[in-house]
Amino acid sequence: MVNTVLHLDKAKIPSMCPVPMCKDKVPQSPTPYLRNLYERYHKYCEGIKQHKRVGPKVHLVSELCMAITNHWEDNRDVTMTASDSGWLLEIDYETLPDRIITLKKEITAVIANEIVLDDSAAWTTFINNLKDAKYKLYKFQGLSDWVKFHAVGSNAHAG
Repeated sequence: MVNTVLHLDKAKIPSMCPVPMCKDKVPQSPTPYLRNLYERYHKYCEGIKQHKRVGPKVHLVSELCMAITNHWEDNRDVTMTASDSGWLLEIDYETLPDRIITLKKEITAVIANEIVLDDSAAWTTFINNLKDAKYKLYKFQGLSDWVKFHAVGSNAHAG
């Protein structure tokens, strides 16, 4: 059997898995197998719109869902996963401060979460450095950034 890759317009590729309860996002750079399934699914949907007899879609939809799930579960290159998820591959340092400010509420929620802090190597290192410098946290927060850095040093190595 010859496996041909059909060229489907990206606009016709769904953004989410067609199975109603599945929340998997469709990869932006699908494999040839996935593209072929998308093409078949698109033809099926077009046939339904044109009131043609196209048969049941259960097998096609479940095959597409499994292929999408397997795509995300495979041990793939991190760059490809990032690209498929729409994440930035390069840091734009000029816009970084503005992006951080827009996420202030979310960042604060994460760093103030006691469960996250308990498991954080950076927080543990910070607390140990603070103890070594003989500062209480309430006093430390009122210091200038320069004094803070010299009191506990860089925490960058802690992750």
